[in-house]
Amino acid sequence: MWYQFVADNSETLYGWTRNPRVAEAMERKLNRRREIHPYSAEALGEDRPDLEGCSALLCDDDTSVTDVEES
Repeated sequence: MWYQFVADNSETLYGWTRNPRVAEAMERKLNRRREIHPYSAEALGEDRPDLEGCSALLCDDDTSVTDVEES
């Protein structure tokens, strides 16, 4: 499942994972030090989104919850 991570006044970020807990962990990580304009994870489905201008993917099928929490 593709996810986009969206926050006001911030770049939209993307990731792919079959484990929704990885997306939840990534959302928590992105918001760790944010008090305003927090990121929210939005499931996009199986079709690859237009990643034009995206500098890097946040996660993939090799990413675990532990990987996210320890980084």
